[in-house]
Amino acid sequence: MNQSEFVRDLATTPILLSLICSVFHYTKQIHSKRSQLYQESLELLLEDWDRSRDIERGKLYSRLPIESKFELLCCLAIKKFEKTQYVLFEQAEIEEYISVFFRTGQCKSREILKTIESQNGLLIERTRRIWSFSHLTFQEYLAARWFCEEKAWKHLAAAVPNSKIQTF
Repeated sequence: MNQSEFVRDLATTPILLSLICSVFHYTKQIHSKRSQLYQESLELLLEDWDRSRDIERGKLYSRLPIESKFELLCCLAIKKFEKTQYVLFEQAEIEEYISVFFRTGQCKSREILKTIESQNGLLIERTRRIWSFSHLTFQEYLAARWFCEEKAWKHLAAAVPNSKIQTF
């Protein structure tokens, strides 16, 4: 697939089209690797989105370094990847993951969850108390990023049934 086919394929989804345009606006280029485009899109949402609109947020999550935000989102993505139902989070489930990550109580984790939703829209409430990543692409990218960072190839091979992935 060449670069224009790759971009055209992604551009069929409004949120991804918008992110492609935003990334191009800030970087003046479109990468031919999806992973680079996803990385830059997430960085834009996590770091530059509010700054570009002169919005300051004082909440715990908002003040985190971008690496910690990625770490939290990767953690949430991998927790769902490990489950049979790998897309939707019950609110209590996602709050528990956030609570463990931040070593905080349920009230704080609910506040953090709502902040993520309002600040960058990467997690959204689909229906009452049912959450997911706003787009499966983000969840898949973040889970893949976790596997790469942790070098958890055996874990990946075990999670993919009838996998032809070779572990080294």
